Amino acid sequence: MTKVFLSYRHEVNAAHPDHQKRVKELGQRLLCADLEATVDQIYAENNPGGPNEGWPSWCEAQATNADKVLIVASAGYFRCYENKEEPGEGLGAACEINIIRNARLYATGYKPDTVRIVYFDHSHLAHVPDALSHIHHFDATDPSGLNDLIAWLKGPAPKDSTACPADKAAISWPPHLAGYAPELANRREEFGFFTSMLTGITAERAMFLQGPSDHGKTKMVAECMKYAKKTLGAAACVAVDFKGSPTREVALETLSLGLSSLLPNFGKPGSQSRQLRSDLRSLVKPALLLFDTFEQSSSDAQEIIQGLLLADLDLTPSVRIVIAGQTVPEHTKTLWAKWVRLFSLGPIINVQDWVAYAQRSHPELQPTQIQTLTSATGGEPGIMTTLIRGLARAPQP
Repeated sequence: MTKVFLSYRHEVNAAHPDHQKRVKELGQRLLCADLEATVDQIYAENNPGGPNEGWPSWCEAQATNADKVLIVASAGYFRCYENKEEPGEGLGAACEINIIRNARLYATGYKPDTVRIVYFDHSHLAHVPDALSHIHHFDATDPSGLNDLIAWLKGPAPKDSTACPADKAAISWPPHLAGYAPELANRREEFGFFTSMLTGITAERAMFLQGPSDHGKTKMVAECMKYAKKTLGAAACVAVDFKGSPTREVALETLSLGLSSLLPNFGKPGSQSRQLRSDLRSLVKPALLLFDTFEQSSSDAQEIIQGLLLADLDLTPSVRIVIAGQTVPEHTKTLWAKWVRLFSLGPIINVQDWVAYAQRSHPELQPTQIQTLTSATGGEPGIMTTLIRGLARAPQP
């Protein structure tokens, strides 16, 4: 397993207040892709007392011993690299930078065989020093860029296909749709994870979307289904909406009809859940099962989802599941918890996210109008999308 070290600067500023959080999330994403990714924040969570040797020595050891190093771009990090930072500032990054500069770049004639740059904001690339300008960089916020990054970290696929796990080698995973833009305001992390899940690179096989009413769950689900149909094909995607509390039989029938070409035994008259489990275990093509409004599902329907579909995730490597609702299945203490990624959907308070969303369909609206709506609604997605549509229909001054 490739050892990857993320070298970055601990810094918080008004333009990039979530920089450290994004680094941690990238590390977690790489861990889910079967990479041994090391980030100090994750290490600190698992080792509250910190490393015995102290953080400076720990940082130097990680930068030395990792198979590959990712430099996380930021203006502050590159100031440290060029020795332009104020005395006493950025000392942690400086420890790692000395190793990267001397042992990984200078010693190899500046051939960046084991070093790459990742960025969360394109503006950070303007600060890349000339000495690092030849190093390839990846956009960590773009699913396609993330896929390419993971492919580089893992290296060339083994020539002997038997070296790959059987469940992954036999499945025909689709490529990521480059340049695809969902009709969403932000939700980059959630949608990015979903698209990665459909390409088979995530450890998790299920995504839970939980949030209060008017927080965009239905819209997110619709965009996921639209993308899945483009990549997997409509015959490999099925959605069950529990609004109105449909019976267990209706839910099973919806699955049978929606995936009829992939579930030959379950589609036969008189088939039972046993045939559904057998067919799903035999799949060699990816399939998406999407369940919305989970909080309204009956106990019998929940038993299908939790006792059959989720409990079988380790034996159904081709199956991907999305569950959305004001409540979702409690999974933390289950045997299938490792296959699930939970996202809690909150309001979207970044005005620029809403401006970009509105201008895709309503370019006539002014940023000041969107700012007013965002302030008034607190960025609640359901209310915002309704008001933006209404504002677009109203006569403009």
